[in-house]
Amino acid sequence: THSLTHSPPPTHPPTHSPTHLRTHSQMDELADLVPFLGDKKEQVKLVTAERIALLSSKPEAQTVLRNTKVVRLLCRCLGDNNPVILRAVLSALINLSANVFFLDQMVKNHIVNRLVDAILGRSKVSELYAILLSNITIHDSGCLKLIQVGEPLEGYYITKLIDLFVLEVAPGTRDEFGWVAGILRNVTQTTEGRELLLDPTRGLMNKLIPYMQVDSVIRQRGILGVIKNLLFESSHHQRLLSQPIEILPKILWPLVPGNGHYEDYEVDGIPTALKNLPATKTIEPDGESRAALVDCLILLTSTLEGRKYLKKNSVYALVREYDKLEENESITESVYNLVVLLKGLDENPKEINVDPTTYVNSAPANEYGGADSGVVVDEGAKVEEVSQSEIEAIALQHKEEQEAFIERQRLRKADIDEEGEEVEEL
Repeated sequence: THSLTHSPPPTHPPTHSPTHLRTHSQMDELADLVPFLGDKKEQVKLVTAERIALLSSKPEAQTVLRNTKVVRLLCRCLGDNNPVILRAVLSALINLSANVFFLDQMVKNHIVNRLVDAILGRSKVSELYAILLSNITIHDSGCLKLIQVGEPLEGYYITKLIDLFVLEVAPGTRDEFGWVAGILRNVTQTTEGRELLLDPTRGLMNKLIPYMQVDSVIRQRGILGVIKNLLFESSHHQRLLSQPIEILPKILWPLVPGNGHYEDYEVDGIPTALKNLPATKTIEPDGESRAALVDCLILLTSTLEGRKYLKKNSVYALVREYDKLEENESITESVYNLVVLLKGLDENPKEINVDPTTYVNSAPANEYGGADSGVVVDEGAKVEEVSQSEIEAIALQHKEEQEAFIERQRLRKADIDEEGEEVEEL
């Protein structure tokens, strides 16, 4: 979950606060400060919100706050017109949402509705709202509230969030809604969330598929997590493999190099979208994304029909060529496991179902319990402050890593081609 610290508040206490606050310990003072979140004086509310935001990530502070109405009062402040107060309030809620006790209280205080309304209203701090919503949807109760299970408008919030997510981000501008990908990944922890995204009448997956390979690593990893969660249930495989989604070529595309060497019988089975690739095409630069893509292929081997489908589409040949360029040992081990599962079709043609989940790299579905076993949730970036400069620094670092990776792949491909020429001469 995300944990934010906040800049230190002014040292002076609220002008009308009780004198004895100054003599209490910092934690005793914290409990006494909570009621001032409801004060009508803006300065008093500001100092109180900033003090709580500053301390709210500390376990001892959370112990003290359990016996207060801090969540209820913070939730009431979500509509505050002062952006400084609002940021402090959101920071405190984000910190407290790491604790299941406070998270449950937030859900009971209808925080999901408030967060979505603020995000849809394009709040100036919509990114903080989205981070908090991402934290809350790690828990089942938050997911179900966001999905609006059993309500007349079930699925409305998710649909509207996806509409924001797919809006074009102008070059040089902040990506306000990239965090929605993490929210969607969390939502697909639940059976209701998976069914919602796969509902053919809504067409939501068609909107998300293009983000399986994009420049934004936050968006890409989030959507790949969604695909991976959907594939944990073999009952969804047929819908994902068939039209209009046809997920297999989209999983393979980022992994397949442009200079692969295939036998004629292998070429016949390769999906049309992966044939005649330019020799300059490289594999996906982001290691976490590649790991997720290989895991998706592994999950598709859970049924006999799935293994036959992968074999028919020359997946073994395609991952063989990809494996020549993979540098990450953990991912190459996953590729090996994939090959073992695919080869099992030849050795045990009558074996119908297998359990490939033991080979899949997956985080605990839900550290608070209750979510489906093995499903991926968004752990989020461990950041101390959400700022534009930090986002730009992360993006620059990722771009530099991509460029370095692509250059290594180019040199490695040149070595492989040179070795091939030497073999031909011999």
